[in-house]
Amino acid sequence: MRTRNRKGQAWTTGARLPLKLAMAVLLLSFGSRAGWAAGDVALVVAKRNHPAAEFGIRQLREALNAKGFRVVNNGRSAAIRIVLAERGDSVLNNEPGQQPPDTPESYTVATKAPGTVVVEGSDASGLMYGALDLTEQITWASGDRLFEQIVSQRKSPFLSVRGINMLLTAQGFDDPNSWYWSDSFWEGFLDMMARTRHNFLDFHGPFDVTLNWPNAFSYFVYLPDFAEVGVGPERAAKDLAQFRHIIEMAGNRGIKVGFMNYTAAAPIGPWNTGRWGETQPFDDRSQKYLAAPRLEAYTYEAVAAFLKAVPDLWMFGFRVGESGQPEDFYKKTYLRAVQEVSPGLNLYARTWVADPKKVREIAVLCKHHFFIEPKFNGEHLGLPYQAALGGRFYPPSGSYEDYTDYPRDVSIIWQIRASGTHRVFHWGWPEFARRTMQSCKLGGGAGFSMEPPNTYSPQTDYLHNNKEIDHNFYCWIYERQWFWYLVWGRTAYDPEVSDRVWLGEFNRRFGAQAGPLVYQALVESSKIVPLIYSYHNQGLDHMSMAPEFEAGDHGPGARAPIWQGKYRVPFGGNTDEFLSVEPLDRTAMADPARYVEARLKAQPMGQVSPFEVAKDLSAAANESDQLIAQAAGDHPLGQKEFDCIRMDINAVAALGRYYGNRITSATHLAFYQQTFYHPELTAARESLNQAILDWDHLADVADKHFGYVPELVRMRVYQFRWREEGRTLGTDLEDINRLEANFVSQGWDTYHWKASIGHIPPQTAGVKEPVVLKASLAGVSGDMRLFLFYQKPGGNGYVKVPMTLESSLEHTWTGEIPSAAVTPGILRYYFEAYGGVGTGYGGTLDIREPYFVRVVEGPSQPILTHTQPAGPNHSDKVSLTVQAQSNVGIETVRVHYKRLPAYHGWLSIDMQNNGHNEYSADVPLTSEGILYYFEAIDKNGNDKHYPDFRKETPYFVIDGWEERPSQQ
Repeated sequence: MRTRNRKGQAWTTGARLPLKLAMAVLLLSFGSRAGWAAGDVALVVAKRNHPAAEFGIRQLREALNAKGFRVVNNGRSAAIRIVLAERGDSVLNNEPGQQPPDTPESYTVATKAPGTVVVEGSDASGLMYGALDLTEQITWASGDRLFEQIVSQRKSPFLSVRGINMLLTAQGFDDPNSWYWSDSFWEGFLDMMARTRHNFLDFHGPFDVTLNWPNAFSYFVYLPDFAEVGVGPERAAKDLAQFRHIIEMAGNRGIKVGFMNYTAAAPIGPWNTGRWGETQPFDDRSQKYLAAPRLEAYTYEAVAAFLKAVPDLWMFGFRVGESGQPEDFYKKTYLRAVQEVSPGLNLYARTWVADPKKVREIAVLCKHHFFIEPKFNGEHLGLPYQAALGGRFYPPSGSYEDYTDYPRDVSIIWQIRASGTHRVFHWGWPEFARRTMQSCKLGGGAGFSMEPPNTYSPQTDYLHNNKEIDHNFYCWIYERQWFWYLVWGRTAYDPEVSDRVWLGEFNRRFGAQAGPLVYQALVESSKIVPLIYSYHNQGLDHMSMAPEFEAGDHGPGARAPIWQGKYRVPFGGNTDEFLSVEPLDRTAMADPARYVEARLKAQPMGQVSPFEVAKDLSAAANESDQLIAQAAGDHPLGQKEFDCIRMDINAVAALGRYYGNRITSATHLAFYQQTFYHPELTAARESLNQAILDWDHLADVADKHFGYVPELVRMRVYQFRWREEGRTLGTDLEDINRLEANFVSQGWDTYHWKASIGHIPPQTAGVKEPVVLKASLAGVSGDMRLFLFYQKPGGNGYVKVPMTLESSLEHTWTGEIPSAAVTPGILRYYFEAYGGVGTGYGGTLDIREPYFVRVVEGPSQPILTHTQPAGPNHSDKVSLTVQAQSNVGIETVRVHYKRLPAYHGWLSIDMQNNGHNEYSADVPLTSEGILYYFEAIDKNGNDKHYPDFRKETPYFVIDGWEERPSQQ
C-alpha cells in the first residue's frame, strides 16, 4: 500500500500558510445563481426520521438560525428550500438529481436552481453526515449570497469502522457523580463523535485507573447461583441500565457500541477499587476470587445474562492473552453463550499475547462475523504506517503477525494505541492522520479503534493542577482534545477532507487573524513527539517510554519497576543507554551508533541520519514557536484556550530542541568513542549543555502550566514534574567531563608517551580542490610532531606533508593535500607522529588500513520512480522494475522485500540494468504477499531509499491471496 503526502511535507517544517490565503480559503464563492438573503428557509424532511438523521437536521437548523434565517418546516412560500431525506423517501420524488453511493453512511449535497438544495443519504447516518456537511458550509459562508457558496458533494466513508477506544473504569462505576453517570458528559462526547464522523465507541475494560483490571460482569450482572460475585443485584441493575442508556444515546447519533471484557477472574464481593491520587500503581489488593472449578460456569451464565440485557450492542468480545485464561476457556464460555443468545452479534478479540492459530479456530467455530484488533505499532503510534516489522526483536503480537494471510476468517480493526506516544500535550497534524488512515487498509482492514491521550486517566480535567494558572475551563478532558478527535475522525471518513475544516474551527475559536497561525503552529509542534518516539524507540509497550515526559537516557527495559515496599521507578540512565536505543523503523532511520559505524567504514547508507533527525526537530520547534508568538500579537479570541495551547506548543518546542541536541550530542560522542578525535568530544559536551538548557526551559513552561501531571503508566507517580526528571542529566555531563580528563592518558603506555591520533575522514572531496584534513593528537609531550602521508588516485607511493598545530585546546593539527593531487578516484592517506629522544611515536597504520576519500565531480543524489505491477499477480514470482538515475551515474540498485506477515525479516536482490535508467528483478512471491522498497547507490556513493518515509509509506504492498485447490 502506497500513501503520499500531497504537499511533500512530513517531518520537516512546512511553508507557512499566508494569512490572506487562509482567509480566502474560507470565503470561496461558487456559481452565479441568486444568493440567500435573510428570510425564510424551508426544511423539507420526512414525517418520521431516524434519531441520527434528526441530530444532523437539528445542527443544520441551528446554523441557519445563527445566520439570521427563519426556518420553517416544508413551507411552500419560502424562497429557499432544503430537502433532506434518505434514499427512496417520498419527499425526493420531485427532486431528481445526484444519488449517493450505495455504501452505508454515504451522502450527496446537490444545489438545484432556483434556490433548492437536496441532501440525500444512503441511510440515516449518511443523511446525518450530509446535513452536517451542509451545516459546515453554511457556517463558513459569509455575506448575503450564501447559496452561491454551497459546493455539491458526493461522499462515501473511506474506512467503515472509525472507532474511539474508551476504557470503562472502576472509579466511574463507583462514583455516582462520575462521567459514567453524567448525561452531560455523554451528550457532549457523543455529539462530538457524530460531528467528527466517528461511528464506533469501542469500550474495553473495565480498568481501575490505579493500574488494575476487574471483571466487567461483576459490575453488570447479578447471578443468584453466584451471589457472592460482584456488586449485588441493585448496583448491577443500575450499572447495566446506564450502559443500555449509553448504547441508546450513541445509536441516536449513528454510533455503534462494542464492549470487550478484559479479565476472566471473578471477584468475590465488590471490586476493591483503588483511590486515584493515593493508591500506588499495581498495589496488591485484598481481593478474593471465585475458585477455578466454578469460574467457567459463572462466565458462561454471566455472558448469557449480559447479552440478553443489551440486545442493541453491536459487537462483543474478550481479551485472550492477558485475561488469565487460555483460548479454550472462551470456546466453552463466551462462544457457547453467544451462539445461544445472540447468533447475529459481531464478535472481536485482541491479539496481544494470543496464539494466532487458536484465535482463528475461535473465529471459525463461532460462525459469527469475527473481528480482531491487532496493534498498529505496539502500544504507541510513532509512525503513520505499520513499522513494527521483521528484522529486530519486536514481540510478535506487538504487530499484526500473520493475520493478513488467507483464508481471512477475521476482519481487521487496527488498534492504534496512540496514548502511549501522546499523553498530555495538544496534538493535531492532518497530513500524518491522512497517511495513518490510508495505512489502515493494510490486510483489508475495516478501520481502526484509537486510544485518545487520556485513555488510562480520568475523563475529568486532571492535568491543570497549578492554581495560579486559570486553565480549568474544561470540564471534560475530551473538550481539551477537540482537534485530536476532529483530525482523526474526519480523515478516516475522507482522507482528502478540505483544510477548510481545520481552519474554520480555528477561526471560530481564535479569530480570523490568529486562527490560521495557531493552526499552523500546532501542526508544526505536532511533528515533534511522533518523531521523538519513532527515532528513539525504547520499546513497544506503554511502560517502555513516554516521549513527552522523559529524557530518553534509558535503554529498552532499563526503567522497569523495582520493588521498594511499593512499585516505583528509579531515576537513572546514562548516555551509553541513550546510544543503545534504535529507531522504530530501522529501514528508514539510522540510530547514532549504526550511523557512526557506517560513516567510518565509508558504507553507503540510505537511512535518515541522526543529524537530519535533529535538524527536523529543531526546524519544527523553531517554526511552531515563531508562529504561536505571531498569533499572540494578533489579539486572539478565547484568550484562556489560546494560552493553554501556546504553553503546550512552547513546551513541546523545548522538548524537540532537547531531543535534537541530545541526539546530536550522542552522535558526536559515538564518533569520539570510535576515533578519539577530540573535537567530537567537545561538540558532544556543547550539545549536551544546550540540551540541558532546553530541558530547563521545558520544565519552566510545563511545570508552570500544569503544576504536576499524574502519570502512572510509565513514570509511576501521581505528581510528575519535568524538573525532577531532568536532574539526572548532570550525571551525563559528568560522564563527558571524565572522558575529557582521560583524553591525555590515551597516549600513555607502561614506559613512555605514545601518540594517539584521532581523525574522521571527509565523505567526499571535489576534483581539483585542496583537501584540508584535521587530526587530534593525545599524549603530546616535548617535540612531538604530526605528519600526513597521501597517495593520489592511481598513484604509487605516499607523499609526506608536515601538519600544523591548529589548537592546543582542541589538540588538533591540520594538513593539506594540494589540489593537483585531487583527481577523480580514491584518495588514500594516513598519519604518523614523531618526537624527540625519550618522547614518543606512533601512527594510524599501527591500528588500521589507510584512510580514503572518494573524489567526485559535483553533488549528486539518486532519483527513483516506480509503478506497481498491475494485479493480481498470483504466481511464485513478480517482476519489478524501477527507474533510477543520477547526474553521475548509478552504481547499484537493489530491491528489498519481505513476506507480508509482520515477523519476517527483510531480504534483498541486486537489480539488472536494462539500459535507459531502467532496472528490474524477479522477486519471489507466495500467497502471503510481500512488502518491498528500492535502494539506489550512485557513483559518488550517495544512497537513496524509495519510497521516503517522511513523505509516504516507505514500502509497497503486494497483497496476499487465497490459494485454491488445483483443478485435476
